[in-house]
Amino acid sequence: MIKMGNGSVLVIRLSSMGDIIRAVPTLKSLKENFNRVVFLAEDRFSEIAEMYPFYDKAIFFPRKNLNLSSFKKFILELRSEKFDLTLDIHGILKSAVIAKLSRSEKIAGYPKNFSKEFAHFFYKDKIPCGDELIISRYERYEKALKYLGIEPKEQEIFFPPNISDEASIFAENFLRENNLQKNRFAFLFVGASKKQKFKRWPVFRFIKLAQLLEKEMNIKSVFAYGPDERDLFLEFEKDFLTLQPCDLKKTSALILQSSLFVGADTGLMHLSALSGVNTVAVMGATNPLINRPYGKNSVVVFKEGIKNECLGASCSHDNCMAKITENDVFEKIKQLLER
Repeated sequence: MIKMGNGSVLVIRLSSMGDIIRAVPTLKSLKENFNRVVFLAEDRFSEIAEMYPFYDKAIFFPRKNLNLSSFKKFILELRSEKFDLTLDIHGILKSAVIAKLSRSEKIAGYPKNFSKEFAHFFYKDKIPCGDELIISRYERYEKALKYLGIEPKEQEIFFPPNISDEASIFAENFLRENNLQKNRFAFLFVGASKKQKFKRWPVFRFIKLAQLLEKEMNIKSVFAYGPDERDLFLEFEKDFLTLQPCDLKKTSALILQSSLFVGADTGLMHLSALSGVNTVAVMGATNPLINRPYGKNSVVVFKEGIKNECLGASCSHDNCMAKITENDVFEKIKQLLER
């Protein structure tokens, strides 16, 4: 264990959206125990980082427009700070190199079995992680806190994102224009990134779930998808209330007004759970132990043997996400809402 007292700490988690969101409780604890916390992520995640400002400063690696000039500017900004400790909670080669470039007095990161790409060679201090490799991302981050002598908090405190007035007004207008009541509708996110199509729960299952929710619980549904996923829901938009892709703050503001979020293993799912919204995570292609949502207001629907992307009408549904039925999810929703 190393205890840094009230010094300055750099925390590195470059990506992705869900992983950055899951780092929020750890950032909050670090902010309570250090005089200065600087958070470092890739610039494509600047919006999500700014929604959870549990730090004194954020530095963004210029992934979107990386060139010699932008890299030099990044290094100058990084080295303008004097860190007592750099804490790499990402654990890949890129984050480890950045940790080394920070010129921190101490660099700590995960050992070999908890890091990738030989990142562990860059760390002077290793975070003790034990022998159990299959742990949630939250537990993984908590090990960094324990290493510093900080006791992690129970998952009973929720962390809703900072929402702008503009985003709040957008959500209120959306409810009014569509005759929806706060905390009386479900937010159904049908997407996952195009690179991770295997995570998607098929749209036809979402539609059947929405019909069940309205028939059995009188809960209306709002469908949503990512900015590059309109093809997923295009043919159904005329029949179902749909949120057109908008910025993350507006989407988040609407999620916060909902009584229920249902989606696959995505960043928005983790945002919903961390905010305290009733959240159902539909998983099969990713490990539910590693990727479980936060807190007591969330549940996971999981089936083993899911390996492939659903192929739609031509699919047998034997080993794709459609193997999880709308009834499977509806039963979990009832259990969650009856708690």
